[in-house]
Amino acid sequence: MSENERYELTMTSDAFPDPEDAYAIWDNKYDEYYANEDGRVETFPTEKEVKTFLRDLQLKDKEIRFIDPHYTELFRIPHGGRIVVTRPMGEMYVGVQEQWVGTCKYLDDYHTEINGECYHICQFAEIQQRIGATYMPEHEPEMVGNYRITRRTTVVDKVFKFGVNPKAAQPYATWQSYTDNPNQNDWGHYWTEKSTANQDFFLRTDCYRRGVSYDHTTLIKPQKDKNSR
Repeated sequence: MSENERYELTMTSDAFPDPEDAYAIWDNKYDEYYANEDGRVETFPTEKEVKTFLRDLQLKDKEIRFIDPHYTELFRIPHGGRIVVTRPMGEMYVGVQEQWVGTCKYLDDYHTEINGECYHICQFAEIQQRIGATYMPEHEPEMVGNYRITRRTTVVDKVFKFGVNPKAAQPYATWQSYTDNPNQNDWGHYWTEKSTANQDFFLRTDCYRRGVSYDHTTLIKPQKDKNSR
């Protein structure tokens, strides 16, 4: 029995009266509801959420190949795994290096979705070669508090970081760190809007590169005004 045949979407019985438990996964191998490692039945309030979980469950044993432009295999990661892409910014921005983390989903043996964008595995390799970038598996995510770091930009002796915590009141944040002490993270700026956080991340890295001062509080009032509408 394949993984696609084993699991299927189902509506729950009267034993689950809460609307938050309206949907579940049926395990045809054991003829019962699918349960997690703790023995708890996984339930969902909407069909969309259970379909997303079902697809991930069916793909849990799939691996995503990463190759070079000559089709030489470099490494594999599981469905849902992450890669770290590093790109020096070249002669125009000496001492500047960008790095981002990509969450990868298996589509088929030759295609993967990385941060929502679909790539053929050779297309991705060719793009990274063209811009001088390298890529490798993310073995351990970097955390600053409860925020997972998804981007880093190194500017000579400093490393600026962008973090995400979907459960926080302000789910986006940026910090400055140091090449000689990357575990020290100072001057955290916290944001409710991703667009404002992106702007802050760009401005604090670009201003440091150009040697000019930067006052992030200029972004706070526009964000408050937007949230109050």
